[in-house]
Amino acid sequence: MALGQRRADAVKRYMVESGIEAERITSKSLGESQPALPNDSEPNRKLNRRVQFDVTLGPE
Repeated sequence: MALGQRRADAVKRYMVESGIEAERITSKSLGESQPALPNDSEPNRKLNRRVQFDVTLGPE
């Protein structure tokens, strides 16, 4: 879980450095609790090392 959170925080840092306001971004590691694929092979474990974005549009 700690590695996943560091990965999520690194993406957030990059986004902030690219001009997105930090208050608009939340980073959260789901770790082993919500894998995209079963962790039963190295290729699947590699695919589970991912960053997922949920974008919500606010009022204009």
